[in-house]
This record gives sequence, structure tokens and C-alpha cells, in this order.
Amino acid sequence: MRKFKGVLAMLLALVMLLSCVAGVSAAPADVSASTARKARTADVSKDLDTPVKDVQAKGFKSASFQKDNLNTYKDSDVVRAIVVLKTAPTADVAQSSDKRAISYRGRLVNQHKTIRSSMTGIDYTLQYDFTDLVNGFSCDVAYGDLDKIAAIDGVDAVYIANTYSVPEPVKREETPKMDYSNWVTGVDAAYDEFGVDGTGKVIAVLDTGLNFTHEAFADADGNCAKNGRLTEEDLVDAGAPGKYINAKVPFAYDYADKDNDVTDRQGHGTHVAGIAAGCAYDKETKKYTFLGSASGAQILAMKIFYDSESKSGTSSDVYFYALEDAYRLGADVVNMSIGAQNGFTYDAELEDAVFGNIYKRLERAGIVVCVANGNEYSMAENSSLGYIGPDYQDYGVAGSPASYDGNFSVASMENLAYPAYVVTVNGNNYGYSDTSDNTLWQTTFGDKDTAYVVVPDGTGKKEVDIGIGSPEEYAKVDVKGKIAVVQRGELNFQDKVTNAAAAGAIGVIVVNNEAGMINMAIDNFVVPAISLPLASLSDFMNAESKVVKTPTEKQDVINDNAFLMSDFSSWGTTPDLTIDPAITSIGGNVNSASKNGNDQYEVMSGTSMATPNMAGTVATMLEFLDYVGQKHEDSEWLSLTKAEKAERARALLLSTAELVTDKDGYPYSVRKQGAGMGNPYYASEAYFNAGYIADPLKELGDDVEKTGRYTFDVTLVNESEGEGYYLPSTYLLYDYVYNYNKDDPSKEPLYLNTLTSDVLEEGTDFTATYSVKTESGELEPIDGLLKLASGESATVTVDLQLADATKAYFDQLFENGNFVEGYVMFDNLNVLDGAPVYVDDSDNLYLLDDTGYYLLTYTEENGYIPATDESGNKIYFDGDEDKLSLSVADSLHATMLAFYGDWTKADILDEGDFADYIETNNLVHTVVADKDGHTYAELGYTADDFMSAYTSPSMAYTAIFRNDEFYDLRYYLGDNLIGYADYYAVHNGFSTLKTDGACYANGIYITPYMLRNAKSMKMTVSNAETGEVYYVDNTPYLPKAAYNTEKGVWSALGAFYWTGKDSKGNYVPSGTIATVRFDAVLPYRDTVKENIWSFNVEVDYTAPVIESAKFDAAKNTLTVTAKDESYLASIYLYDESLNGDDAIVASQSFSSDEAGKSFTATFDVSKLIKAGYTSIDVLALDYATNECAATTVDLIDTSKDVTVTVVTPEGTTTESHKAGDVYTFPECANYDGYEFYGWTDKEVENDPTGETLDTFFEAGETYRLTKDLTVYALFAKGSVQKLDPTEFYVPATMPTDLTGRWAIVGYDVDSNYKFITSQPKVLNNALETKDAVADLGATVSDKYLEFTTNEQSIRFDFEKTADGSYTIRNTVDNTYLALEGTKLAAVETVTDAAKWTVRAEDQGNVTVLNAEAENMLLTYDDEEHTFAVFDNSEALGQISGVPYYPSDFYYLWLYRCVEEDFVVEYFTTKVDLPTPEAPECFYEKYSDCTAKWYHEAVDFVSSKGLMVGYSATEFAPEDTVTRGMMVTVLYRLAGSPAVSGPSTFADVDPNAYYSDAVAWAQDNSIVLGVTTECFEPEEPVTREQLATILWRYSGKPAASADEAKFSDAASVSTYAKNAVAWAVEQGILKGFEDSTLRPADTATRAEFACIVMRFLGGSYDCAKLAR
Repeated sequence: MRKFKGVLAMLLALVMLLSCVAGVSAAPADVSASTARKARTADVSKDLDTPVKDVQAKGFKSASFQKDNLNTYKDSDVVRAIVVLKTAPTADVAQSSDKRAISYRGRLVNQHKTIRSSMTGIDYTLQYDFTDLVNGFSCDVAYGDLDKIAAIDGVDAVYIANTYSVPEPVKREETPKMDYSNWVTGVDAAYDEFGVDGTGKVIAVLDTGLNFTHEAFADADGNCAKNGRLTEEDLVDAGAPGKYINAKVPFAYDYADKDNDVTDRQGHGTHVAGIAAGCAYDKETKKYTFLGSASGAQILAMKIFYDSESKSGTSSDVYFYALEDAYRLGADVVNMSIGAQNGFTYDAELEDAVFGNIYKRLERAGIVVCVANGNEYSMAENSSLGYIGPDYQDYGVAGSPASYDGNFSVASMENLAYPAYVVTVNGNNYGYSDTSDNTLWQTTFGDKDTAYVVVPDGTGKKEVDIGIGSPEEYAKVDVKGKIAVVQRGELNFQDKVTNAAAAGAIGVIVVNNEAGMINMAIDNFVVPAISLPLASLSDFMNAESKVVKTPTEKQDVINDNAFLMSDFSSWGTTPDLTIDPAITSIGGNVNSASKNGNDQYEVMSGTSMATPNMAGTVATMLEFLDYVGQKHEDSEWLSLTKAEKAERARALLLSTAELVTDKDGYPYSVRKQGAGMGNPYYASEAYFNAGYIADPLKELGDDVEKTGRYTFDVTLVNESEGEGYYLPSTYLLYDYVYNYNKDDPSKEPLYLNTLTSDVLEEGTDFTATYSVKTESGELEPIDGLLKLASGESATVTVDLQLADATKAYFDQLFENGNFVEGYVMFDNLNVLDGAPVYVDDSDNLYLLDDTGYYLLTYTEENGYIPATDESGNKIYFDGDEDKLSLSVADSLHATMLAFYGDWTKADILDEGDFADYIETNNLVHTVVADKDGHTYAELGYTADDFMSAYTSPSMAYTAIFRNDEFYDLRYYLGDNLIGYADYYAVHNGFSTLKTDGACYANGIYITPYMLRNAKSMKMTVSNAETGEVYYVDNTPYLPKAAYNTEKGVWSALGAFYWTGKDSKGNYVPSGTIATVRFDAVLPYRDTVKENIWSFNVEVDYTAPVIESAKFDAAKNTLTVTAKDESYLASIYLYDESLNGDDAIVASQSFSSDEAGKSFTATFDVSKLIKAGYTSIDVLALDYATNECAATTVDLIDTSKDVTVTVVTPEGTTTESHKAGDVYTFPECANYDGYEFYGWTDKEVENDPTGETLDTFFEAGETYRLTKDLTVYALFAKGSVQKLDPTEFYVPATMPTDLTGRWAIVGYDVDSNYKFITSQPKVLNNALETKDAVADLGATVSDKYLEFTTNEQSIRFDFEKTADGSYTIRNTVDNTYLALEGTKLAAVETVTDAAKWTVRAEDQGNVTVLNAEAENMLLTYDDEEHTFAVFDNSEALGQISGVPYYPSDFYYLWLYRCVEEDFVVEYFTTKVDLPTPEAPECFYEKYSDCTAKWYHEAVDFVSSKGLMVGYSATEFAPEDTVTRGMMVTVLYRLAGSPAVSGPSTFADVDPNAYYSDAVAWAQDNSIVLGVTTECFEPEEPVTREQLATILWRYSGKPAASADEAKFSDAASVSTYAKNAVAWAVEQGILKGFEDSTLRPADTATRAEFACIVMRFLGGSYDCAKLAR
């Protein structure tokens, strides 16, 4: 098929597809937020919405595909490793039951111990020892230690175990209870004819577990107790772990969690086991109510999936260990409904090349391993057009381990019928889909006849007048009190239901607009709603009685797709052209046992269901072979080994499988159905009548030279009791190809593969020759029939030759070759006297003589004889002889698969053409697609939708790497990161961490979308000019792309990257052009494919340069010119205060293939200016994602006059400025006990939260003026208030130290295992569990984890002890929470039993363990609804009498108790505040204070208590300041701290007022003594000494002032120069009116008061202060 390469072709494809796409709408998310408590509350929806005990199934694909294929392991990552030893395993040297096997196993285990003893210095956790099928062990170990283990002598290899998700069946809408599959598969017929039902056989089911209490596994009929092979004693002898359940299930073990609990939490394993061997028997009625495929077989319940959410899947080593036990226990059949699509996973070498022989060993032991082939459809399923082209043949997705040699891979076919809940319309039953858990419709309309109305379309444009359920349609019809019937399409399902309810309808039926059923996505069932198939529409339209009946009992519903292959069943082939699937069984709509209680049944679909049907079929055939030997006492049969019987059973089933045909009667491809549907009845009948083909699967490989000739041998064995007459013929198939444009001859043919088969006619399209090999080896052509005597066998050589015309047709259609496949038939004919019998349309029999075909008649005496007329003459057939056919008794066939052409020729990658891809992406986002003006992107399309008919194309992306490890993708390599621009190959580039600007990508990340599995894929990066190799990444076993159904995208299951470094780890020079090249090796013939994809990329870490940026105020435009030394991508305006893409407020993108080119962008910034922008950042980006530093450009008209109005308690002032000036907000004095808080742009009367302060400025903050500004001084006062009621909450982040007051809280869980946070349970002082709402009347927040109540008894004080544990004391009775024995107790004294270790966990919950009994866990039991203590020890039952639960099973929370809050009130100066009282005037109290210049200073030092008067009326302002006075002021200024003792100065009286001050000053080196023994406290202090002391007190700061401006500056002492300069600069020391400083003068007390006030920057404003 021609891929869409040109842009025009892509757009045509868009237009073609657009008309088929219905509109999609989505309900807006309900988003709410709280800022008031954001910092200290945990959001319920964020932390606790995930079920804590629910394990979700993740699908059939391996859960580790993407992770493991990225090769992102760090050395410290812990991985599950399988260590394989060189010594052969037990299965290679002895039978599992031999005594030799037991001793050999012991030897191997000792060998394992020896190896592990050599793992010194390696931290590991042992998981499993393997001895039987493989010799080795598995362990959890750091990735970086794998090479060390591999180097130990005796170790063959070390591999990482593959992981698999829990298998998820394909869901369907109905839930049938009874099953028809046994009738379809022939199991019922085999029992009726031969009495075989698998009795005496054992089926090992490796799955999710088993609900063994279900009636299907009870052995109620006693068959297994009487005839079962395995007994409880056999388990002991085998040495396997696990427990005995009953005779039906003699063995059960959980291999994942290593315990005996096989509880099936997913339900998959129970359903599978029921299909394989379930048997329900009603002892009262003596009737069987449910029968599995081999209802008489025993079941080994082998659970291989983990219980916990974090480990919900399984890994290779887990099921390998289970397989070993299946081998030891002598299982006959193994069922594995697991797998990973596309033939192998990343570690295929582990499971195929190394461990693949596990399955061969099982095969040699006679154990048939049935494995699901997968539910992944084909590579065409989710391609752009839903088809693939004839040039792409490797579209199979068969899974592994089904594909591994030795396994029996199983495909799925649809079941016949099922009983289901139905509605009856016009007398016909229709199964329906009710997505409200299948309950709402039944509970509303069950057992009722309800009137319906078909809502008309009313336009006259539709063939059938039925509407879609729009409001306009309901306006034309009355649906009140009735069910509205509408059709699917245009509106989403929620709107259909909502519109119907609004019109008064009581229910809605949505009829599909195409074949099949649908599940409707409806969030809110306003009224009940169901969907019905399209087939029901005619009954709705034509019914005379417009009534819908809803029976409450399930009714039989015929499956519309009965006997067809299930769509989901994975196509083959494998990368090695093997026939996988090998065989088919019923997997679509199979009823079996449910994990739910009350012996329920449910329907599932999937190859997971087909596989146990086949496992049961194989068990039935094995019993049949036992039956044959015993019935006929055949020594040969009795002497057959178990392996020979198993091989015989497979051969019989494959030889006689029923070919499945499509709706047109054509057989499905061999790659879809394998040999056909296995039927034990046909196989058993063939044994008696025809025999079998010993080698029924013929894998012929490819035909590189296109000879069209396929020759192979088939061994035909006649085990029947009589002669066999075999007529060979060949049914040859090829893929049917369809011309999409066949109806428009003007268009170029577009051929699509329909994934259906067409038939080549033998003799015309190909010739076939059948020969028998004689004993001498010569070929003897078969002339007509091949006759074999009873017990005889023959090797038939089949020689097929395509006709030249056929080959020419194939060459024309299939560019890369095509499959030639089919079935070589050996019809065992009914023969009379050696002549073949013919049959007509009426089943009359004829023989052929020289005259013609004469009629036969049957007589009791002579059997068949010629029929005669009245004259005794033979009666000859006189009709069209072409309508006669040979009468076939039984038919055998061999299944063949060949490939015409070179299988390795086709593309490996879905290559990305960057030009097409990026241009398409641009057009998708820019081209208008419909009349409403929507672009294709707005309609939901992406470039991926139109680039390829297969997957997304392989693409290279720019990416972010941290420490050379991939972190995140950026965008397509070479694309414009900002806008949409033309692509040039030279744009391919990325930056590095050495960029001289910023960069958004420091590497490339390449996702090769594989169209084929590669044994290895190698990326080589080299210098494009010199060829120097920089980097090589060779990834082994890379599978083809897989479709991620959950995300709706194709996933490339591998990744390659390069961060711009050379082979030595150094960055290549900026500007280097490197070539990235991919080579691959295909698994088939190890074919090397060179240069399958390559492109150049530039490593560029030089940022662009902004050359100019100019704002034109008159035009409101900003013009920017920038250039890059490589290729400039965009110039843009950026607002860093916005988030994400919103931060780019305007941009222009550029494209050119000319390096170093400058570009100019002109932006209209009028909207920005109108929005309040005064400046904007300008940046430039190149195609390598380098970004230059921002250039800030003012958007201001600087000629404009503006004013600033400032409102303070002192009044209003107005200042004039120019736009663009920078205004600094001033300080403002506090006001009457209210603290100055800042400036705001509006008046505030009383705001306790501050939420009304939209604009707020702090003092000293600057503001760019662009318009007139008015601001108000804002004042605040805080106070502590008691909360009523008290608040309890869970902090958003739990503190490390939990000291404080808390409530101890737990939650119950609902039916979905989600916490019921609206009903918190709390522990009180009496150790009772109380409901906070029902018992204590608490009010619970509906958004946060918090509640309010004044209840005192639930308050506990957590107090940390010296050893780090906590005591938990109740605040009511002061008792301590303690442990007495195994119970909680309240005690009055603290012992170790009253101490608890408390640890915060991830979800905000806590783990509380007793400090004395360290494994005793305090938690809330949501099953018993009480607080209790559990055993949290790792060893089960370690603490006697206490139930064991791990700490992650139950949960406990601490709610912080908040009894008071700090409240702040905000006011501006316009508020009518109380008039403050004038401060006290100390100055006027002193009669000796008369000078105005020191009035304020005296008030200030007096109000602060720094200086006091000699008496109440005497301050002595003119007295000299002494050293004692000075040091006392400094001491008081420091807060009068306590001193350790008196000073050491002899002249300081300990009782003097300055004694403590001197001691403090001495201790802190503030003021030194005159000598070491003398302080001289009464000595006067000069002005320069005073400046020096304050300078030292301030830390000796530097000063720039010059005291030379004073006339006596030279008289300043040398020691005081720096200090005096500083004091002058700070305004602390001032001169006199005569311009002198007088440094040597003694300071007066008035001068000292002024100096102290200036030093502290204080002021004092008493009412009497002279102004």
C-alpha cells in the first residue's frame, strides 16, 4: 500500500475521514480551591480517592513493556534477577517421580547455596530455587550487581525476569449465566459417545487464584474422590508447598506471595478454572448444573499474581516455579492465560533462547501447555484507516509465551448463544447494555410493560425516522411518563439522557447506528438508560403495541457472531513464520464460575477463556487415549509413554480440527485460527474411522526467489479398524485485497488488506501433486485414492506450484510478498467394494460404472446394493453431475504456512518523514476543516492520525536529560517549539548543558515505531563530515509497536537517545553536525538490515542574540530584531508571572535554511498596555531550543505627567512625577497601638483576613509609575482568640516532631474499599471508639480532612521522650495510652508499655507501634469498627493470640487539635479610630530642663527608661556624662541581661547603680577599663569617646563621611577618627553653630540624650513639645 507521503494526500485523507467522525464533547471538570487553609490541610480528593485494597487489572500486555524497553535502570535500582547455572536441571537426567530425581534436586539446591555464598558484598533477597525445569534461582538485587553475579564460577547467565500484568478479559455488555460452549466444541458429544470427561487427568491452572468455595469446585458428585489421580498424600510425596482443598482441587498455593491463600481477588482465575474443569452437581435433583470442558479432571490452583496493588502482576520466575511444581505433581495439562503481545518481550532471550527449553522439557514429560495467543486483534486494528496495505504483511501480534516452541497456542471463536437480561419489543428479545452496573433498568422496569415513543428526526432526510434525542426533537413529541427511543450519533450519551429526562421521559433506549453492541459512557443516570443493537430498530418502528417488556429472568439470546472467530483474537504469525495460534477454541462469551459469593456465574470473553476450553479438550483426549487402550486391551496403546500420548492427542486434535469460516463462507487465515477449532468428538471418531496426521503443522518459511513451489511431507497414520481410502486435495488461501477507490476510476488505486481470505483454485491457480514415498525413498504419485490398511502409515509428499498468472497477480499487489497458506485435506471416503461412493443434495448415494453414476439402496440382509427399476435395471443419476460429490466419512488435514517472497524484505520501521510530519502537524493546527471554522486540531485530530495506515511514524524528539538520564520529552526534532513554521532538515538540532543561554532540550530521544520485531536494533551517532563515531546503542529484542488502549495511542516499545557527547564523554563542539543511523537484525535467519533510517542533527549550544528592541509609544508597537548563528526559530514576548504557555503573550516564528539570518518581528502591544503592562520581556529561541537572556523593554510614554497621592494620619500629600519614574514607598509611624503594615490602593475599614487587599506595597518597595496613584497607609493589630468550636485537621505535610495535641482517628471503608472520610471515628479517654458526627456532633468538612467539635475526651497530648518515642496522654483524666498484654489500656504512670513509636506515612496517615512490644501496631479496624492492636511482625503468628495484619492493611490518622487562633485586623487612615492620648511629657516634670533643643530627647530616653533624673524634678541636663552613666545606658539598651557576677575592677562598688552594667560591659568587651584593675566610673566622657563607644557597640562599621567640614576636625584623636566619621555620617554626632565639633569636650547629659535618640533612630511626640 502506498503510504501518505505528500501533504496534499494527508489533507485529502483528513477530509475523507472527517465526515465519518461524530462530534465529541466533555463535561467540564469541577474545580474548586481554598487558599485560606491551603498550607495546613490535606485535600481529600487528592490523597484518599484511590481504593486502598482494590487491585485493578491492566490488560493482556506485559506491564513492563515500556519501562523495560527504555533501558532506564540505574545501578541502584532493585530488579528481579534469574540466575541460571551451568549444570543440567533434574528433568534432563531423571523422571520427576524417580528416586534419583529426589537426590539430584538436593545436589542442585546445595549448588545454589554454594553460588550464593560467593555473592559476598552483594545485598540480595532470595525468591525461588529452580531445580527441575531449569537449574538456578531468582533474587531481588541491585541492577549494578548483575555483572558481579554473572562472573561467579558455575553461573551460566543472569537475566532480568519479565513481568506480566493481571490478564483482563475482553468485556461484553451482557452477563449470561448458562453456557453452550461444550456443545459447540464437541465436548458433550465426546462424553455421550465415549464417556470421557477428563476423569483421572490433572489440569494446572496458573492464574489469579481460585474461589474454591464455589459449587463448581466442590466435587459434589464424588467423581474426583473416587477416580481422581492426585490425593493429599501425593502432595507430601512430591515435596511441593501448598495445601489440599478437596478431591476436586487437591492442591492450592500462592506462588507470588508465597502462602496458601489463593483467594481470587480479580476473578479471572476462578472463571478460567471453571471453564477448564468446573463441575456443579445438585445432590437433591441429581442433575449437573454446570460443566466445564473436562468436568471430571482435577485442578491444581496455582496463583501466580500478587495480592498487593503495588505488585499486581507477576514475573517469569514466579510462574517458572509454579511450572516446576506442575511437573513434580504430574500435571497432564497446564493452562496459562497470560502473555505479552508481539511474540517476545524485551528479554525474549531469557524466555525463548534460554528458558524456551522449559516448555520443551514439559513437552518431553508429556505435559501439554496451553497458552493464550492474546486479545490484541492485529496491527491493523488501531491504524489510521482500520486497514493495512498489501505491502505490510507482518501485522500479526501473537503473544509470548504462546509463541515459544513446545506450547499449544490457542485462538478464540465466538460462542453460540447466552442467556442475558433482555427487553422484549414486538415479541423479540434483545440483550442490552446497562452501564449503571446492570441494575438500574431492572430495578425500575423489571416485570413491567412500559410504553415507549420513538423520537422522530422530523427532517425527512433519514430512511428511518428516528432522532438523536436533541431538545428540538423533543419539542415535537410527547414523551412524558414513557420511554424515549433514540439513535446513537452526534450527541454524547450523557446529553441524550439529560435531554430525555428534561422532556419528561422516564427512561431512554439508545439504538446503535451500526452492527454490534455499545457501552455508553454516562456519569449521571438522571433516568435509566440502556443501549440496544441496530437490529432492534425495525421492531421498534413496526410494533403494533408500542410497549417494552422487561423480564426479570434471563432469556436466551443468540450471538450474532456465533461460530465466527473473535475479532479480538490475536493474529499470527510470529517473527519466525511459525503457526501461532496453533488451534482455536470457544473464547467469546463463555460462562463460568465467578469470584463473587452465592455460587454466581458470569460471562467473560478472551483467548483467556478459549485456552482453558482447549486445556479441557486436551484432558478429554488424553482420557480417550486411555479408554482406547483399556477397551481394546491394545498392548501398543497400553505401552505408550505419557509424552507419546500427549503428542498423539495434539496430533489428533490438529488433524481433525474444524475449519472456521467467515460470514461469506471463506476459511479464516491459518494465522487467525491455526488448524481450526479443536473438537474431541471429531478427533475420537477419526481415530476409529480415519486415523490422524502425525505432523499436522507444516511451517515452510519464505520463498525468497518467488518460485511459487512448496514441497513438504505429511505422515498419514491409519489407526482405524478397517481400510482407509484417502482423497488428497489442497485448500490454498491468500489475503483478500480491496481497492478503496474502486468506485472512482479517476483516483489512483488504494489497495487495502481486508484481513479476510480468498481461495486459490486447485488446477487453475496452482497445481498439486501428491506422492507416496516408497521404502526405497522413491516417490510414487497417488492416482486418485490413497489406500491404507489398518495400522498402516504413509509419508505423502505434497508438491504445490503456483501458476504463472497467480504469481504475476501476487507480484502486482504485494510489493513485499504475501502469505500462501491453507490446508492439505485427506478426505477419508466412504467406499463400497473398493470404489468411492458419491452423494447428491438429498443424501442419496451412488457408485460410478462405465455408464454413469447409479443409485444405491440399503438392505438389512446385504447392506448397500444397486437400486433397480421395475425391469431390474440400475437407476442412473440423470441430473447435473457437478452436483454430485464424494461421500466423506471423516476428514483429516495438515495445516501449512508459507510466504511467497522474502519475509525479511518489508520495512522494519514506520519511518518518520520529518518534513511531512511537521508540515502536517502545522496544517492540522491551522487549516480550517469545517463550515464553523474549526481547525482539524480543534476537532481532535493530530498528525499521527494521517501519517501512516499502520502506527505512528518513528520520530525523533528533543528531550530533557538530567545526569544523562531521560527526564521528559519536549517536541519533534526540527520543529518550532513556539509556533508553526515550515520545516527544513537543517533545523534538526538540540542544545546541551553548556549553552550560553537557557535551553529547553539537551538531547534527542528517538522512538522507533517498529513494524516488525527486531532481534536487535543499533543506533550509531557519528560525525557527518569525518565519520568519527560518537555513540552506539545496541538494544536487543525490540518488539513492534503496540497500541495502548488506555491512552488511545501507539506505543513504541523501545527508545534511543543521545545527549551530544562523544565516545569519551565530552560534549562535541557547538555547531557539530552528526548523523544518526539505525541498523537492525531480524530474528528470521538473523538477517542484517543496514541503514534502515538515518538523519542529520546539529549540536548547537549557542543562544540567539537580541540585536534591537524598540517601543513606539505613538503606534503602540514593539519592533524586535534577533539572529542566531544557526537557525532562529521565534521571537516572543514573555510574562514570567503567568504559567505555562500563557506566559508567552505574543510570538512570531520564522523558518529558513540560511544559517545566521536575522529576523525582525513587530508586535502590536496595545492590548498589553491596556491590560496594565508597563514593561515586557523579549526573548529569542533557536531550533536547537537555546533561549537568550531576556531583554526588558519599557512600554511607557515617558512624556506623560502623573501624580502620587499619599494618605497618612498626618494628612494627604500629592507629588508630581513623569510616567516611567520609579517611586519608593516611604515609611510611616505606627498609630495608637496599630502597627504600620504598608500601603494599599483602597480604604479598608475592618478586614480580619486581609483578603480585600488586592494591591499592597511595603515601605521601601519601588513602583514604576504609569498613571496617577493614590495609596493609603495600612495599619494592623493582632490578637489571640479562642476557637469555638475547636478545630481538628490533618496537616498537608505531617511534621517530623509530632509533639502537641492530637485526636486519634480512623475511617470505615465502603463497598469499593474507599475511605468514608465524612464519618471519622475517634478514640476517647475511656478507650471507646466514637463516631465524630453521630456521637459527638462534630461538623465535618466536605473538602478537607478536618472537623470541629468542643468534645474534650478525644484530645491527646503527644510528648516526645528522650529515646525518641512518644507518650500519649489524654487531657481529660491525664491517663496515658498503654499496652497491657494484647489490649489497649489507660494508665497513670509512664512505663515502656506506655511509650509509642510514631511514624508519618505517605498518605498523611501514621504508623503507631508500641515501644515495648515493637511488633504491636495501634490502628483502626474497619471491619470491626474499633481501635485495636494487631501483630505487625513479618513472621506470621509471632505474637500469640493477636491477629496478624501488615501495617499497610489498616490505617490510622492523627488530626491536629487547634484550640485558639491568631487574628489580625487591618485598617487604613480613613477609618474613625479612637483619638490617641498624647504621650506623657517628661520634660515639663523637670524644673531644670529649659532648652527646647533637648526637649524631645529627654522625653525619648525617659520614656524608654534609658536615662532617669536625679530626682522627680531634676534631670541635670548640663551635668557631665560619666563613664558609669554611659555604660548604664548601654546596658539598659541591651535589655539589662543577667550577669554572672561583679566585675573585676577594684573601684566599682558592687552596690553602685552601674555595677551590673560595668560587669556586662566587661564580659562583652563593650567598654574597657582605664587599667586592668581600674574602671574610673565617675570619670567624665568626652564627645569623641562617646562616639567611639557607640561605634564599637555597632560593630565598627565603615564610614565615608569626612569630619573635615568642621573647623576643629584636626583635633580629633587618632584612635577616634573612624568612629567620629561614622557618627557624623549617621547624624548621631552634630557640630555647633560656630562650625566646630569640639571632640575633646566633655558631653553633657542633654547632649548624651540627643545622641542616644539619634543612635536609635527614635522620636517622641508629646502634646507639649515645642514646635
